[in-house]
Amino acid sequence: MPSFDERLKAYNQQGMFGKWQLDGATLEDALLGTGSYGRVYKICRVVRDSHGGKTTHENALKVVSIDAETCDKEHKYAPGSPELEKLLRGHLSKAEREIDILRKLVGEANIAYFEDSRIIPRND
Repeated sequence: MPSFDERLKAYNQQGMFGKWQLDGATLEDALLGTGSYGRVYKICRVVRDSHGGKTTHENALKVVSIDAETCDKEHKYAPGSPELEKLLRGHLSKAEREIDILRKLVGEANIAYFEDSRIIPRND
């Protein structure tokens, strides 16, 4: 099973973040912070104008990992068990609610910027 870092590097190389790229020679260089369920990375996008000039835009990418390792620190449910599946679905639902709220708050003074979200299911 690929690690969190390996999956993130692969997503970056595959262009999963659109025109945005992780900003740093390594993931550690791009890392802005960590939390209970994920990490925040600095990303950038270079835009060229018709005169050959370029502008670099910077943003943050929040990557949330919903898996047994991050979500089930208390019970240690068996892999594939109904209890673990229910727990993981609950965490996914909570993340989806947070995304929905952020979308609704676009333009509000306390939301700096929200461009997009994507849920990428894993099969491992």
